[in-house]
Amino acid sequence: NRNELVTPLENGFEETGVAVQLFDYIFDWKEDLENKIYTHPIALAYNKVKKLDCKSIEEGLFCHGAFNDTVIEALKHFELGKNIFYDSGAYEFALTLESLARNAAFLNAKANELKGDFGKLDIMKELKTSAHYLLHAH
Repeated sequence: NRNELVTPLENGFEETGVAVQLFDYIFDWKEDLENKIYTHPIALAYNKVKKLDCKSIEEGLFCHGAFNDTVIEALKHFELGKNIFYDSGAYEFALTLESLARNAAFLNAKANELKGDFGKLDIMKELKTSAHYLLHAH
């Protein structure tokens, strides 16, 4: 039955969309903050530093773990989507999500490596150079 396959695939794409959207929020956080759009990573950063200015939010993201927490949340959604696709026999989609998840984990490790240079360099700019695959996933 067609509906038995369509619904799981829709669920897999929904999980994928949530993960990709979280990365969109991460990489657009400055623009979102300027426009008073308080996305998930901004809210997490604010909860850690209790200030809403650009420098404080950046500190919350990279020095207090909001970036890491957002990536972990995105990885959970990639994993859920991947499992749905595998269970549905949509192996190419599942393999694509595995690749996106590896790239996300790499970015998270790179952000952790760079946080010692907070204030000395533009961490987001450094991460964007490594994030081509994720940034063009949607």
